Amino acid sequence: MLGLLVERGVCHETETRPKRSESTADLNTLRAFMDELAAQTWWKYRDGHSLGLAPAEESVTDSNLLELHRRFPQLAVRRLTKSAEKRVGADWEWWVGSASDGWLCLRIQAKRINDSGYPMLDHPGFEDDDRQYEALIRSCQDTHFFPYHVFYNGWERTRFRASDGALDDRTVLENNPSWPHTEPPPFLIADVDPHRLPEVRMVRPDGRELVWWGCAAMSTYRVAELHSVTKQRNYAPRYLARAMPWSRLFATRPNEGLPGVDPFVFVEAGLLNRIHYLLLSDTVAAGGAVRDIDKVSVAPDGIEELQGRRISQLPDYARAILRGRAAPQRFDEAFFEAELAPATYTIVTDLTRFFEGRGVDRQW
Repeated sequence: MLGLLVERGVCHETETRPKRSESTADLNTLRAFMDELAAQTWWKYRDGHSLGLAPAEESVTDSNLLELHRRFPQLAVRRLTKSAEKRVGADWEWWVGSASDGWLCLRIQAKRINDSGYPMLDHPGFEDDDRQYEALIRSCQDTHFFPYHVFYNGWERTRFRASDGALDDRTVLENNPSWPHTEPPPFLIADVDPHRLPEVRMVRPDGRELVWWGCAAMSTYRVAELHSVTKQRNYAPRYLARAMPWSRLFATRPNEGLPGVDPFVFVEAGLLNRIHYLLLSDTVAAGGAVRDIDKVSVAPDGIEELQGRRISQLPDYARAILRGRAAPQRFDEAFFEAELAPATYTIVTDLTRFFEGRGVDRQW
């Protein structure tokens, strides 16, 4: 069944598909919804900047994680404490895996756009660290952790106009190797010509529309590299050039072909192994030190090595959240001040509760 949904004056085509059991969800739909949240985040900062109403990182994180859980109750989400954030260097942890295949964890620091860049990247770290992102990298030395930044973006069209009239943000995006995980939804457009009958057709916008980078993810190793210069170290287009839409944190297919990887073997490797392999590849490309990366593959003889990089059991707090029994008051301060204390928020995604459908049930 096809339908039309009008959003911001644009008419989108939607398709209604039979729902599976409410206990499971389509991973494609999750990624599409993450793209939608990115677009909403973009509009919040674009429209709020001139009014002095641009939201703080914490407000956007609260909103996005709440909406993710409301749309996908399969995601176990809890807000825990702020006491460990400085030590760990992360705003939230995102655990991904299953009891049978093990678990990996994304530790994520959020930074919002402020005028022309991200001045809070200069935020000091913990103890001897020069920067907060260095604390984040140090907290992710175990092989099942991945440090990432998510930048909250949004600005009016002419904010980054260069002296020669070029638009810096759009120029760098043309060469960005990443795409949003899902293709942009089609919309109706009418060609009105007074000399002939109007023509109405379905078209797709450029997949590199800036709104898909409203929540833009980047390996913290690359953030550290870009921030190490002395000139324009916080300038947003420098980061936009290498960031990816945050939906690609759950990518199961590469933007382009992976050298030396049989695509048929890759598809058969399973959801978690494909997500894990692409995160490893991105970490290595960003300059992160991944031990014995040459031994890791998604071929049958390499799956065991890949699984060996994950932990077999969730930590107690994440396991309690997954079971739906966690509450902030059940943990005392000593728990949060421990060496491996969690970040402010924790999300647990048990991939046995997700399947990967062929299509995307668009919600916008």
